[in-house]
Amino acid sequence: MNTVGKAVVTILLGLAGIALPSLTSAVYFGTFLGLVAWWVYLRSLRLLLFSTLCVMMAIFSASHLLVLYLYQLPLAQKIVPPQDIYARLFGMTAVIQTNKAEPYSLGVHADVSWPVFTNPIVLLLLYYTLVALLHKWVHITEEQDTLVKCESPVENPENPPSFSKILFISGDTLELLTSTDEETYMPDERVHEPSVFLVSSSWDDLRVKEVGSLLGAPGAGYPNSYPPPLYEGVDISTSHGSEKVTERSEVEESWIRVSMNATETDPTPPGPSGLTVFGLFVMKHSYVSALIVMMVWSITYNSWLTFALLVWSCVIWMMRDRRRYAMMSAPFLALYGTMLLLLSFLSGLRLRREELYPGLPHAVLVDFDMAAYPAPCVHLGSKVFYTFSFWLLLRQQLKERREEQEFKESGESLDEVKTLPRMDSGLLYSICTVIPSRTA
Repeated sequence: MNTVGKAVVTILLGLAGIALPSLTSAVYFGTFLGLVAWWVYLRSLRLLLFSTLCVMMAIFSASHLLVLYLYQLPLAQKIVPPQDIYARLFGMTAVIQTNKAEPYSLGVHADVSWPVFTNPIVLLLLYYTLVALLHKWVHITEEQDTLVKCESPVENPENPPSFSKILFISGDTLELLTSTDEETYMPDERVHEPSVFLVSSSWDDLRVKEVGSLLGAPGAGYPNSYPPPLYEGVDISTSHGSEKVTERSEVEESWIRVSMNATETDPTPPGPSGLTVFGLFVMKHSYVSALIVMMVWSITYNSWLTFALLVWSCVIWMMRDRRRYAMMSAPFLALYGTMLLLLSFLSGLRLRREELYPGLPHAVLVDFDMAAYPAPCVHLGSKVFYTFSFWLLLRQQLKERREEQEFKESGESLDEVKTLPRMDSGLLYSICTVIPSRTA
């Protein structure tokens, strides 16, 4: 559910950025490009960081909606006229027009296009989605915190505490050999940390009694410690060797029987869904879609910049190993497509040609696809879709490179594996749990 929420927020940020290009919507569009780039490079944002980003975007979108609402007042339009360069640059669109002779009647400006109406709707949808997801994620976090508190050893004494140290004791000298924190562990009466003592069960009864006395000694620092048996129904203090062997074999048989029953009763993990399989198929053959998009983009938007994509695609199609060359071109395609996308966003600003590109003739702008469109959001949406195929190709290339590197590292680690001598099957371990004394 968190992944779906992140995807929905990313898509809505992209829609809010291209609905009406301006410096204000550039914040949404830049955030959208940043999230997509983070996803392309096989990285994921933690829920806390993404929630913080959602809070910031919610505040920004709410402020944007409030400013658009206040700009519909006659006083605001009088201070900053709708045709002013700053109003057009920051996306302040005036929809409602009032008449001084008839102030009670409301009208609509004559030069208002449909993207001006869709922009507040997309912003409102983005704000509502951000608030709803934040509300849901807060409840999920509270439930997880409550569950952790209920499962803590202080709240629920029936559950054993989590062990912070594992101590290994020699069976011959009863001396502390090593600790998991690579430090000599000395019991401290002020610090009650749960620990696990690993003791060899091949000791005789005298040694087991000595371990019990060692843990329960008054000066040892573990007044409430006790060595429990490894398996239920097995007496560690049995003094007859034959009974030890019999009980050990019975315990091993029962343990194997329980393990086999648990394996038989475990449900088989569900396989991947059809949507996941389709997504993996598209990712695997993303080079085909990228090559097709390169040709479609050059045909849809005729310019010298897209002509390079057409030539590039034709050259790769003529190669025998076209997948390899397409994967090699993935970083350049993603960078080139993003550059064309940013150039189209810049051309979609509500500015006149002499304000945006002073000194450049209109023919040059048309040849390089830099001329303004009546509805730039439609063209920006199609170009985002085209560029997404290049991003997908780059992600697949990085994923395959990572898998190949992991495979090489695993192969090297397998080559370094050495055969260890077989351990004695009669050597068992008993776990002595040290329970810290609880203070009232």
